[in-house]
Amino acid sequence: MNNISSRYANNGSALISLSLLGDYTHIIEADLQKKVIDELTSWYPDAVHWKHVKTYHIPYALPNDEKVFDDLDDHMFRLRDNCFVCGDYLLNGSINAAMKSGRKAAEAIIKDMI
Repeated sequence: MNNISSRYANNGSALISLSLLGDYTHIIEADLQKKVIDELTSWYPDAVHWKHVKTYHIPYALPNDEKVFDDLDDHMFRLRDNCFVCGDYLLNGSINAAMKSGRKAAEAIIKDMI
């Protein structure tokens, strides 16, 4: 995060943000922190020295991932005449899905105009 703004961390430090998929409100916070650090340490050995700053539980922060799509037919972007939709929730919770759905909706609008 401090690569975005130097105000996020002191010189020589880094602020890292991560997201967990699922509901972890039922797990004791200290246990959750340990599980997360254990997992992160397998990727980043120095994570064992990282200091937890804050946890935010944000329900519904990402679209439902039970039905993930990579692509949809053009007609799926049309709600009704002259009304089209786009957004990552149509495909999967990602920036790429948001951009792809926007492009696909624009293409559907263009086809509708021709």
